[in-house]
Amino acid sequence: MRPRVAISCGFYDDKERRIRPSITYATSLWRAGGTPFYMPAAWPEDSWIEEIVSISDAILLTGGSDIDPTYYGDEEAVPLQSPSSLRDGIEGRLVLAAVDRGLPVLGICRGCQLINVAFGGTLIQDVPSMRPSDIPHSLEPGPEKEHEPVHEVSLSAGSRVTAAYSAERVAVNSMHHQAVQDVAPDLTVSAVAPDGLVEGVEAGDSWVVGVQWHPERMVSAYPEHLAAFRALVSAALDRVGSAA
Repeated sequence: MRPRVAISCGFYDDKERRIRPSITYATSLWRAGGTPFYMPAAWPEDSWIEEIVSISDAILLTGGSDIDPTYYGDEEAVPLQSPSSLRDGIEGRLVLAAVDRGLPVLGICRGCQLINVAFGGTLIQDVPSMRPSDIPHSLEPGPEKEHEPVHEVSLSAGSRVTAAYSAERVAVNSMHHQAVQDVAPDLTVSAVAPDGLVEGVEAGDSWVVGVQWHPERMVSAYPEHLAAFRALVSAALDRVGSAA
C-alpha cells in the first residue's frame, strides 16, 4: 500500500492565481513509495483543511515565498519576496490540524520555517544582511547548480533526520535567505550549519520534521537524499498500520 501524501504548493499572485507546484517533490515521494497529490494553499475555510487531513496519510510542506513576519509577531525589516498571508495562514493551520490527527509532516525550506512559526517560533528575515557568514546560504536556484552541495550540516544525535540519513553529517544545497531564529518551545534543533544557523527542527511527541535544504533537488545526483522522503513515507505507513 502506498500512503497518500498531500503536497502543499503556492500560487502566482496574478489574475488567474495559477498554482506553481514543482514536479520534483512528487517524483521524490513516488520513488520513496508514496502516492503524491498537490494541495493548493488557496482556500482558508476550516472545511478545506479538515478535508485535506482526512484524505491524507502525510503532509509535505514545500519551499516558496517568504513568510510574512506579522505571522510571528514581527515587523517587516527588509523587502520580502512575494509573501502570502493567505498561504501562511492555511499552511500553519494545516500543520496543527495534521498534528492533531497524528499525521506525519515534512517541511522543506520554507516548509521548515513554516513549521517553526506555526509552533510559535520566529524567523531571521534576511540571512545575508542580518546573519552575515562565509557559508553560502542564499544561492540562486538554477538547474545547473541547484542539486550541488555547498556546505555540510551536523545532524543531532537521536533525531529523526539522523536516523533517516544514517549519518552525523550530510552535504546539502542551500537556496534560502530566511531561516529559523527563535526555535518554537515544542521543537528541537536537529540540524545545524557550520556557522551555527539552524538547518533542521523537529517535534518531540509528533512526527514533524523540517529541513532547510532541498533534498528533492538533490535526489537524482545524490540518491542518499531520498532518505528524507522515505522517512516520511515510513512514518505514514506506521500510522496507517497502527490505525488498522
